[in-house]
This record gives sequence, structure tokens and C-alpha cells, in this order.
Amino acid sequence: MTSFTYWNSTVSVENKYIDSVTEIPQSICVYHTGSSYNQLKGLFVMRLFVQGEGINEIEVVEVEADVTVEEVIQKAHSLGLPFSETGQEIWVGFEDEVAALEHGTQLSNGDLDDRRIHCHRCHEVKVSVWYNNLKTEEGFSPATTVKRVFEWATGPDGFNFSPEDAAESILQVMGGSEQPASNVHIGSLVEFPNCELQFEIVHRDRPQG
Repeated sequence: MTSFTYWNSTVSVENKYIDSVTEIPQSICVYHTGSSYNQLKGLFVMRLFVQGEGINEIEVVEVEADVTVEEVIQKAHSLGLPFSETGQEIWVGFEDEVAALEHGTQLSNGDLDDRRIHCHRCHEVKVSVWYNNLKTEEGFSPATTVKRVFEWATGPDGFNFSPEDAAESILQVMGGSEQPASNVHIGSLVEFPNCELQFEIVHRDRPQG
């Protein structure tokens, strides 16, 4: 057995830990007894949930501890994020956050624990929502979820739906029939340089029976 200490506690792990390091709790900072953190850094990985431009589905990748924002961008490129041809800096941020992470920032387990991260060449997405031939619009970060946009559009700053009407409604992409899931990041629905998105509010279909 090998002991690891974190905070003021100790946990023992079988010697096979090197082959299954992800079994070690993800949300704690782990240190090997008697060894420096840097010596063991390469042995520890964090799960990274990535969505973004060119990455429509949520992708789970493993990265080393204390990954930098630039390394996250490189991972995103390998998943489908287009390279910037105009020198446009890639926007990187957490789900439903407005502010971008500064390039050069290191991310720890505590930053990434069960959180999704978004990468995009668009730094803001201008969203327009239509209902009964009326339009409301707002700028959002590309990491904003469809759920957050729906809450804004049907809330006091939008069309001010009653809870009952909101429960019977859903966002649909204008000009088609696509109704993105509530956890989809709006950035995954647009591609630079077109950083605009239009929705309409439609009645939610209910299964019969």
C-alpha cells in the first residue's frame, strides 16, 4: 500500500495506483508522502469537459495537473477547434461565465471539478430571440448554455412569461427545426466570424399517450 496525504488526512492506495490514477479522488490536491509535487505531477490527471467551436458534443479529455489555458486550447484544437487565421485570440471560459480565463493561467483540480470549459474564436455571441413577431436581443459569452438564454428570454428582461407558459415553451433555431438541449453551449452553434445566433420561442411538443 502507498499512502497519500491531502489536507490533514491520509488515504492509502494499492501499488497499482500508477495504472489507475483516476481512482484517486479528483477534487482534492494530492501529494505523495516523501516526494515533491513536481516529481509526481506527470502521474496525476484531471478530467476536462470541453465544448466549443467545432466541438458540438461534450468531450472528456485527460490533462496533467496544473494545466495551462494554452494547453487547454491545444487539446481543443485536437478535438476540432479551428485555428485562428486572423490572429484572433481564442476565448476560453467556464460554462455560463461571462469573463474569459486569462492566457497563461494554470488550472487546478478545484477549478475543473465537474465544470465544463468552452473554447471559441468568438468572444461574444449576439443572441436574438423572436416571439409573436417581437424580438429581444442580448450579448452572451460563447460558454452560455441554451438554458441560461431561455431563462433570460422568458424572464423579466425578455418576454416575461408566466412559469406555466415557460414550462410549455422551448428555444428553436430560426430557419429550421433544431431545438438544442438545455446544456448545449451557444458557442457550439456558431462559427467565427458569424458570431450571431437567432432563436424563436415555440410550443414544446409533448409525447402522446
